Amino acid sequence: MSCPPDKVIFDEERAERICAETGEVLEDRIAYTDSYYNNTYSELPPTKENFDREKRSKCISIEKLKQEILSHLNEKEKELFFNIIDRIKRIDVETLVAAYEYIKEKNGERTTTLRESLGLGSYAIRNKKRYIRAILRGYDPVLDYINSLPDRELALKVYEYLKKKNIVSGLGAKRRIQILNRYLKSKKKLESLLKEEEEERKREEISRTVLILTLLRF
Repeated sequence: MSCPPDKVIFDEERAERICAETGEVLEDRIAYTDSYYNNTYSELPPTKENFDREKRSKCISIEKLKQEILSHLNEKEKELFFNIIDRIKRIDVETLVAAYEYIKEKNGERTTTLRESLGLGSYAIRNKKRYIRAILRGYDPVLDYINSLPDRELALKVYEYLKKKNIVSGLGAKRRIQILNRYLKSKKKLESLLKEEEEERKREEISRTVLILTLLRF
């Protein structure tokens, strides 16, 4: 299917799946037979009347929906998508759609057509997005970047000290990576930072030792 997943809609009257973007009929005259399981998302026909949203979501193929969503994400978006679903124990249709909407919204794209075409309610998706934001709150994409570097230990040490000194606090991931690279690529900056970090670490060790000796006196 060449149509983006959030542009696919069902014409229940004519039993056709249509691309809202191009008007192309993607699948027509869908009959409620065993062969219907070969369609892109649903294992129930769109012509069936009066089935509620909960039943509809339970009848959607998780794996097919996941693969279709992935086909319309770029590499960076795919990484975030997998990061989200890897952190969630139970994956359902609402979670996949919420992850898709969350990722697109981060890129300035607001889309609800996929949700609507699958007959899912806004309340359920909104709650799932809140949950996704909560689990990602402690997620730092800079760590993924550090893990891709040849000298990960040094990069992590530098990054942790930059955070401790509030040099990268409150900045976006892209800006934090830029500052990290500035220190990693400049021998002078790197040596100065590591020397400062070492001196501070020694001062902290001395302070702890003094505190322990003081406490032992009592």
